[in-house]
Amino acid sequence: MNRPAVVSRDEWQAARDALLAREKELTRLHDQLAAERRALPWVKIEKEYSFDAPEGKVTLADLFAWLRTDPQFFYPDGPSLFEAYAAMAKRVDPLLVRLFRTLPRTPYGVEAIPEAMAPDTTAAYYREPAADGSRAGRYRISRGPVQPFSSADSGTSSSAAPSSL
Repeated sequence: MNRPAVVSRDEWQAARDALLAREKELTRLHDQLAAERRALPWVKIEKEYSFDAPEGKVTLADLFAWLRTDPQFFYPDGPSLFEAYAAMAKRVDPLLVRLFRTLPRTPYGVEAIPEAMAPDTTAAYYREPAADGSRAGRYRISRGPVQPFSSADSGTSSSAAPSSL
């Protein structure tokens, strides 16, 4: 096995900085490619899909409307929503080592969005840690309005844990 050369700290730092620049460029290219993928045109669904429902046959549009509005797919109240987000954060944490090469330098916590801010903000967002490490990152979660069940899984796994890296 070939071992890396042993060099001075300055030489190592220069090599590390060059590699970091390449890693950042790769991330920019990945993000650009993802944006281009999202911007691809859509294909119109020509086929008429129908589904059996208690009230008879329903269309695909009816199915989507039902999924977006039926109370059974939503948290019953703000505290339940908050608990689900916090629980999802605990489930995501052990997966970080398998998903990311670099782990967070500072932890993150889950907290409710302050009541005064809640009406003017999203259901959840990540507040970055202090640059000097004196304050951990915070995944702030609304206690209302009620959100669909899918919001806790998708929101936490895309916003909280990865943002803390």
